[in-house]
Order: sequence, then C-alpha cells, then structure tokens
Amino acid sequence: MAQNPLWRRTLARIFVPIFRWLYRRFTPAGWFVLGALVISAGLGADTNQSMAYQVFAFLAALIAVSFLTGIGKSPRFEARRVLPETAVAGQRVIYRLLLRNLGQRQCSAVTVSEDRPSGGMLTRSMSAEQIGPQSTSEIRDEITLSRRGKFTFSGLTVLTPHPMGLTRRPQRLAAHNSLLVLPKRYPVPTLNMPGNRKYQPGGVALSSSIGESLEFDSLRDYRPGDPVKRIHWRSWARTGRLVVKEYQDEYFVRHALILDTFTGDGDEAIFEEAVSVAASFACSVLTQESLLDLLFVGAETYRFTAGRGVGGPEKMLEVLACVAPCSNKSFKDLHHSVTAGSQAFSGCICVLLAWDEARQEFIRHLESLRVPVLVCVIADPAHGTPKPSARNVHFLELGKIAEGLARV
Repeated sequence: MAQNPLWRRTLARIFVPIFRWLYRRFTPAGWFVLGALVISAGLGADTNQSMAYQVFAFLAALIAVSFLTGIGKSPRFEARRVLPETAVAGQRVIYRLLLRNLGQRQCSAVTVSEDRPSGGMLTRSMSAEQIGPQSTSEIRDEITLSRRGKFTFSGLTVLTPHPMGLTRRPQRLAAHNSLLVLPKRYPVPTLNMPGNRKYQPGGVALSSSIGESLEFDSLRDYRPGDPVKRIHWRSWARTGRLVVKEYQDEYFVRHALILDTFTGDGDEAIFEEAVSVAASFACSVLTQESLLDLLFVGAETYRFTAGRGVGGPEKMLEVLACVAPCSNKSFKDLHHSVTAGSQAFSGCICVLLAWDEARQEFIRHLESLRVPVLVCVIADPAHGTPKPSARNVHFLELGKIAEGLARV
C-alpha cells in the first residue's frame, strides 16, 4: 500500500498543509515546547500513574498565552526580489530580497518563507536579524537550480515572532518574478563541419553585411517589379534610363541542429541530456559567417534560426529551456520536416534519443540527399550501448556525456 502513488498523494494532501501551518506558526523555541507538549501528553494519559499531565497543562497554557500576546497591530512589510533574467541549470544564482519595514517599531528575528514557485523549486527560508522602522534590509542568498525551465515566483510569507518568542504571525506578500533557467552545457571541441555554402532563397533578409550576401555584381536595365532601393541613381542621371544594381546570389553556410523529442517511458533523463547536448552545440557551432536552424517537434514542428545577424545563441538557449517531450506525434513528422528543407542545409547535427530503425532510416535518407550528418545518440548504459555503425555516429552514455562529446 505504501507504494501506491494515490495513497502517497492522499497523505501529502492531508499532512503537508498541517506541517506548513505548524512551521510558520512556531519559532525554533516554540517547536521545542510543542515537542515537550506531545511527549507529556503521551506520558500523562493515565493521570493516576503520572503527574506529566500537569506539565502538559502548563505547556499548553504557555503556548496559548504566546498566541494571545500576538493579538494587536501587526508589523507591515513590502518586499521586492532582485533576480537575474536567466540562470543555468546546476549553477548558483545570487538571490536578493529587499524587505522594507513599513511600521514604526523595530522587528527582530524576521524570517521569510518563499512560496513554492511554479516549476518545482523547493521552498526556502531566509532570515534578517533586525529591521528598523521605515527601513529596508537586504536578504542575500545563493540558490542552485537543478532543472531548466521557466520558474514563476508568485509570493512569499514574512514571519515575525510574538513577544514571548514561541509563536509568530505570518504576513503574505505578493512579489511576482520569473526566472528562465537555461539548459546546462558541456564543452564541445572545435567542429569542422563538412559541407559547402548553399544558395539561400530570400537570403538577403537573413544575412548580415559579412561575406558574399550583399556583394555588388553588375548593373542591368530596370524591370517592372524591381525594388526602388536597387535603382542606381547616378547611372539614371547620366544616361536618362533606369538601371538597377544586381548582387551576387545569397550563398552561405547553413547548418541544422535537429533535436529528437520523441521519448518513451522512463526516458526523462535521456531527454534532458539531449537538450543539454543540443544547447552545447548551439553555443559552439554558431559563427558570424553561418546560420544555424534548430528543428524539433512539439505541439507543431518548430524551426528557429540564429546567426549571421538574425540572432545569437542566447535566443536559441531560451527556446531549449522550455522545450518539452512530444507524445502525440511520431518520429516521421520530424523526418519529413527536415528532409523537405534539406536542400538549404550545408550539414546537419542530429541529437537522437534512440538508435532504432526509424532513426537509422532518417539518417540514411539525409545521406542519400548528400547532406553531411553528425549524429549523437544519448544512450543509457543500463540498457546496453550499441557500437557505432559509422564514423559519424557517436553514442553518449548517461553520466559520461562530457567525455563522449570530447571525442566527437
């Protein structure tokens, strides 16, 4: 019965609110008195055999008086968090909380209890020794975020002790913040990705002024529909006829970073490492001379482009921070999406969750289209690690991802 998830959830719904209420209402000294109260209740159950019931009555009265001393005007506070816009999973983040005492009395031993943010971060408690009237105290802490994703902070509770120091009063404050936790990343060696520059239809809009994309080629007569900005005004003034500037075709390097999101049961750890590997490649492959397209399937097929004036790896990392497994589609959706646009790719980096027939067929199809491919398969050593069938296929074992990438 203890292994039943429903049973555990039922117990959690009953006892977690009780423990949360007790934690917020009692100081450490109060917990000592409360523990003694429970022990004396057990020892004094039979009043004819023990005098412990008198201790129980005394301690119960002590706790009741402590609560009564807290009746009256409560201290008032306002809070503001200072958090970075982004963090990296597994790395420490400086957490700053500015807590202002709006009352006219000094408050001592103030404790701040964070609510559980969306995303599953653990509740935290921080303390401030003293906060003077109409003054602000900064509470500083370091937190380590083990999971990627967007965390939303909705509020916190300020706990101030009652005069007797056994119990305390809570004050709920609204303080809304969000923090985007990016995937952790591994060092990736310098990759000499094969593949040549390819023509990019509409590439001028996607390219910067670097390289061949905007190099002047020649002049020609104006044709209906040519953009006005391409008219060569000096030639028109000299000859009296409209001519336009022509540029070289937009040829440049464009790689695809393909992330497999089709997980099976128990593949959460494999998927998280695949996201980290994709993030590692996103930060190492991008240069000012190339484009990188991130492709994956979620609710729909997504394609995000970075590099060459379009954007840096930061935007791609923000996308990867929130990517989720896909359970309502098949790997063929990714297969068809990638191969449909493969003519524009100089090469592909594929991060796969398995090495089954569907994924092998996908790689064979890309190779038949003469697209150079680098394949990284995340493998669980508990299930056995297949041997690479080709030089461009690398198996990265869980727990040894960094070592595996170093050999790519």
